Amino acid sequence: MLSACGGGGSGGDGLPCGGGSTLSLGATYDINGVLVDATKTTTLLGGVPVVATPKVLGLPAACSNLLRLTFTPTLPLPTGVTFDNSTGVFTVTPSTTGFFDVTIKVEVDGYLNGITQRVKFLLTRVV
Repeated sequence: MLSACGGGGSGGDGLPCGGGSTLSLGATYDINGVLVDATKTTTLLGGVPVVATPKVLGLPAACSNLLRLTFTPTLPLPTGVTFDNSTGVFTVTPSTTGFFDVTIKVEVDGYLNGITQRVKFLLTRVV
C-alpha cells in the first residue's frame, strides 16, 4: 500500500495520478500470458524456453508515467538464465537445476515509500 504525499500528479484533485490518497499495488511476472503467484515458488522445467516479463498490479493508467521499477536478482544466476537489469525481463533455457529469485521494487512519484515483492523460481531438469 502506497500513501500519497500530495502533489506530483495531474488529476486535478491535488493527489498523485488523480487517484485516492493510497494505491494498493503488487508485482509479479508474466510467463506466456500467465501471471506467476508471487507467494509461491514457480517451477520452470528444463529444456522449455521461457521469457518472463515483470507486471505491476493495481496501477491506475494515470500513474504509468510516474512508475519506477528496480530489479534485484540473486547472484550468481543459474546456467541458462539471462537477466536484463533495466527491464526486469529474464529468459531461461534451463539446462541445469537451480534456484533464483528476483526482488521487484515498485515506486510511484508522489507516493511515499514503495513496495517490494520477491518472486521465486526453481529450475528443474526433465528426465
